Amino acid sequence: MERLHKFLASRGVASRRHAEKLIAEGRVKVNGRVVREAGFKIDDESDKVEVDDKVVPVALPPKIYVMLNKPPGCLSSVRDPHAKSTVIDLVERDVRSRYPGHRIRLYPVGRLDLNSRGLILLTNDGDLAFGLTHPGKDVPKTYLVRLDRPPSRRDLERFAGGLYIDDDKRVKTRAAEVSPIRKPLRKKEGAGSVKEAPVVVKVTLREGRKRQIRRMFSVLGYKVLDLKRVAIGPLKLGSLPQGKWRFLSGEEVEALKASIVSRREDDEDGG
Repeated sequence: MERLHKFLASRGVASRRHAEKLIAEGRVKVNGRVVREAGFKIDDESDKVEVDDKVVPVALPPKIYVMLNKPPGCLSSVRDPHAKSTVIDLVERDVRSRYPGHRIRLYPVGRLDLNSRGLILLTNDGDLAFGLTHPGKDVPKTYLVRLDRPPSRRDLERFAGGLYIDDDKRVKTRAAEVSPIRKPLRKKEGAGSVKEAPVVVKVTLREGRKRQIRRMFSVLGYKVLDLKRVAIGPLKLGSLPQGKWRFLSGEEVEALKASIVSRREDDEDGG
């Protein structure tokens, strides 16, 4: 017996969190009956499961892990009729051609804003996606952010203490690590005056609110000129060109899984 949301995630239909949403919306049937309980137990050998009236294959598809260097202007979504392109559009045809006879459905693990760029992980492994995006798993994501001016030491300290970025100011962001990695130049403005040039800082987050980095800097009076994600846990973007993708190595997949397990164990030990 297997819980319904885990069954959908393991068959590559969606991440576990999105599978729960599909179930709650009444889009999932078991033996012809709509089921709205994510924890509903099924027999994967005898029960027929449908999503949007399409039967979910019982056989487990091959697990696929793809790293994409997302370009700006590309939507971090599976499908969107209003978008010029999505991250799935950039990889799906080539990935499917390498697995003939299999129903391959990839989805992005987390998101990047439309105008942001960098590392996006695409997979059909619902358990891994859940572990990397669940707030309690504490998996760090690292970004390079170009600002209109260098942040002050006092503002850097405020990132470590958390910031209110929502209108209701009820919950602060979790501590973020922010450190300059490129010294700013000083531009001459004429008549002997100078203006501080943009500076690049490294930002590490352990949560993922909507447009969080841009909003954090905005409340402190800074403008984000460019945002690039370069790491998810132990997975590094490296020199992969913008708009290109590659499969993860076995070592990279195992490192990602190990980072989730180790953090879960730390939580259980009270660390």
